[in-house]
Amino acid sequence: MARGWVEDDFAFGGSDSLVDALFAWGDSERLRARVEALRAAGANHVVVQAIDPEDPARPCLRALAAVHG
Repeated sequence: MARGWVEDDFAFGGSDSLVDALFAWGDSERLRARVEALRAAGANHVVVQAIDPEDPARPCLRALAAVHG
């Protein structure tokens, strides 16, 4: 498959490495670092959908504050 991914990476919800490549997760410093890395790589827009782990129907305001910085 393209970009180094193999079919097994897409099975059963995705491999750990695929999920890590597609989604930023962790504490506020890790989230901020991921957004900054995207900007440093040339992104002029970064879409953030912060999900509250205790209630996935709500946004996680702490995560949004972290990446807005």
